[in-house]
Amino acid sequence: QVRAIALNIWERFNSPESQPHNEPALTVPCRLRQYEVKRLIDQGGMGEVYEAWHTNLKRHVAIKVIRGVRQDDPAAHDGFLKEMETAGQLEHINLVRAYDGWEQDGCLFLTQELLDGESLHTLAKRREINNPEEILSALLGICRALEKLHSSHVLH
Repeated sequence: QVRAIALNIWERFNSPESQPHNEPALTVPCRLRQYEVKRLIDQGGMGEVYEAWHTNLKRHVAIKVIRGVRQDDPAAHDGFLKEMETAGQLEHINLVRAYDGWEQDGCLFLTQELLDGESLHTLAKRREINNPEEILSALLGICRALEKLHSSHVLH
């Protein structure tokens, strides 16, 4: 029953109706600096994440950009700048590695490690997180990442 309640809450906060309607910030495929942007991976409340190819380093990366409706919000802009700075200073196995950050044409971009696999959100929606061991494993990884953030005086 607790699992059903948790999934219900998760779905309510992550439903399309709870997200502001917005066109993607980028038209893909496109090129940004040394990155060939291939596709939109996902959208969240703050930004969008794209898969890209770093043409100099010859590897896939993720590029995060503030969503169009948030680009003119000073608090969102400052928050994203702080996120870029913080991400660039942190190294931990349970945190996504940051590679690059810049501003171009009024948009902020953060290039990060591209993780292989599906999000917890996707797995939960498909009900593929089924047993307590899987849930605890995911939660331990999250807790370890939060522990690193807090020990670095970062509040997430």
